[in-house]
Amino acid sequence: MMINRVRYLKGPNYFAYTPTICIELDIGELEEKPSDSIPGFNEKLLKALPNLGSHTCSKGYRGGFAERLRKGTWMGHILEHMTIELQNLAGIEAIRGKTIMMEKKGVYYVTFDYQEPHSGLQAFLAAKDIVEAILSGEKLINVQSYVKQIEQLYYKNKLGPSTEAIFKAAQAKDIPVERMGDESLLRLGTGTRQKYVQATISSQTSNIAVENSCDKSLTKSILRGCGLPVPEGEVAHSIEDIFASADRLGFPLVIKPYNGRQGQGVITHIKNKDELFNVINCLELHVEKYIVERHIEGHDYRLLIVNGELIAASLRLPPYVIGNGKETIRSLIEKENCNELRGEGHEKPMSKIPLTHTVTCYLEKSNRTLDTIPNQGELVQVVGNANLSTGGKAIDVTDQVHPTIKNMAVAAAKAIGLDIAGIDFICEDISKPIEHSRTAIIEVNAAPGIRMHHYPSEGKKRDVGKAIVDYLFPTREEAAIPIIAVTGTNGKTTTTRLVHYFLTNDKTKVGMTNSDGVYIGDEVLDQGDCSGPVSARMVLAHPEVDVAVLETARGGILREGLAFRKCDVGIITNVSEDHLGRDGIDTLDDLIKLKRLVAEVVMKTGYC
Repeated sequence: MMINRVRYLKGPNYFAYTPTICIELDIGELEEKPSDSIPGFNEKLLKALPNLGSHTCSKGYRGGFAERLRKGTWMGHILEHMTIELQNLAGIEAIRGKTIMMEKKGVYYVTFDYQEPHSGLQAFLAAKDIVEAILSGEKLINVQSYVKQIEQLYYKNKLGPSTEAIFKAAQAKDIPVERMGDESLLRLGTGTRQKYVQATISSQTSNIAVENSCDKSLTKSILRGCGLPVPEGEVAHSIEDIFASADRLGFPLVIKPYNGRQGQGVITHIKNKDELFNVINCLELHVEKYIVERHIEGHDYRLLIVNGELIAASLRLPPYVIGNGKETIRSLIEKENCNELRGEGHEKPMSKIPLTHTVTCYLEKSNRTLDTIPNQGELVQVVGNANLSTGGKAIDVTDQVHPTIKNMAVAAAKAIGLDIAGIDFICEDISKPIEHSRTAIIEVNAAPGIRMHHYPSEGKKRDVGKAIVDYLFPTREEAAIPIIAVTGTNGKTTTTRLVHYFLTNDKTKVGMTNSDGVYIGDEVLDQGDCSGPVSARMVLAHPEVDVAVLETARGGILREGLAFRKCDVGIITNVSEDHLGRDGIDTLDDLIKLKRLVAEVVMKTGYC
């Protein structure tokens, strides 16, 4: 079998409204060998991927695909189902697929859902490898190794959980959203209405507020000046300073890097000088300044504020292991890290517990090491803080937050100047009125992670992504400039120019694409045939465009799909037999199905 071409259809397309990979596949001599004619093939395939037996296929009922296998179906169709199943096994949502036979004998278009392109293509390549292994008579096929490879590619290249939550919330609200580059930057909205989000910092977030929050000493000073509770503490520039601060502040203490992040290097509940000596020996040497604070007894909470409102609150628990009297702490941590809910970094609901100095330092405080063997049933806390990035857990407590504590968190975010903030707070019971002498704001965080609220270890999920999108754009109309899409066989360019002319005035800058070029008002940005999605995205991304008029030709739709998920006006001039016999568009009915896509994506409040 040979792959002739791979197309990534990012927008609504000929096959589906969702992102689709289209593989042009030549199955060669297998065109003469449907599944029922290959001895033992069906049995070996279902043994390798047993869940295929439950696929409905076009039959519409459970087991429909297995029935098609028994009666005889072709390899393109089989690879379609395998690709979907392999993605599902890797934890990637994929449901839809379709295989289309082309006019050339043995050539098929195999199409299927994908969430992330690298893992989507790898799933197809893995399916092809597995089929070829079965056909060649291999007895041992390690399907799990293929699944692991797909999973690794997916988590390596996908959006992080916080950004992904915002991305999905925007899509659910029909707000245009696009990932910019390979990191966590999103553009929400189009033209003059667009805004940006990176992680949970928005283009509305004050730069000086972010700077304030990153300076822990300054943050405490600002909060203290507002009468908000903060722990007593000092900045230490050396080991001698740390001991001097300990003498002045008294025990128990907390030590953390001055410019630390995600709980890294934080050591809590240092009870006496002996423990402080143990901790000092394993502090990171490259850290120039530390904060030494009085340790406040109580529970560790994270309160999430968006635009002056409390959206979510979590009780954060530090990671621990339970001894069995046989295994070392290192071995117990490694076992816990095999939990399928734990992953590298922020890829899964919980992070793996780091086997780093963070753990070593905390264990050293109590004269333990990674090689210590805890007693049967002994609970051993292995990190001094409850940050999710260091393996902690989160329990949702949003409904328990007392109004006085909610007001305190909102005030802290406003004092620092953050529109989106994570307030780290220590108190005995978050459901009771605030007691300034027994509570403290530990940190105010810019770009707070929202993974813990979307995927709590216990309790109700909180849609913080939606709250952030609602804050940025209360309605779709405030996010998306009007789009007029024009398609048809003849007259597209003329119609596009006429619409551009009628809409242009002193207050409205119209962006236009057509077969002559890309125009922003009267300015020409590009020349030549610009009736495809690349040119359309250029107009939609331009920050001065108030309205977009986009010629939408067949070639661009077939290459990448539409550049937009929804439009306000769809114009179809006509459809006649033209350019047939290319890219699977062989009949007038095929061409009609393609062109009508523009009408199908018009908003319910729009016009055709």
